[in-house]
Amino acid sequence: MLKRIAGIALIAAGLVACGGDDDGTGPDPDDELVGVWVSKGADVATGLAAEPFNTDSIIATFNDDNTYTVLQYYGGQGTPITLSGSYQLGAGAAGTIRSIQANQTQGSVTSNGIFQVTGSRLKYEIIQTNPALAGVNAPTVAGGFGSTTVGGVATGDYWVQEYSKR
Repeated sequence: MLKRIAGIALIAAGLVACGGDDDGTGPDPDDELVGVWVSKGADVATGLAAEPFNTDSIIATFNDDNTYTVLQYYGGQGTPITLSGSYQLGAGAAGTIRSIQANQTQGSVTSNGIFQVTGSRLKYEIIQTNPALAGVNAPTVAGGFGSTTVGGVATGDYWVQEYSKR
């Protein structure tokens, strides 16, 4: 049950935007997440590819107005689960590990996590934080990828999702 809830939070959150101070001297780090991202095959997190989710692929769209939509395809089904909401990004430079918070419209779920964009690749790890999941803690920038904990034990790459920019 805990893995199911954590997985739902991970999928739902997959996204978040920010408010940054752009002094006009370089690329805006808040723009790096904006776009359409696709995860399929080996890029789908182990926790999502396994039972009970059987996720085949995920298409995540992050918009420049800090909204997102996630389409999760599972078990060979042609109709995805659709999740949407708003997101906020933590401070940081483009290309570095940054925090993200996603506020999912469906079910009023908040998830927190981390992401990093390197070229056309996105690495993403996020977990439900409100309503809280007993014994589950979101990953942190300081802990890096794989720092989600369940019962005080880091889950490693089990919830780490990777995407390619479309």
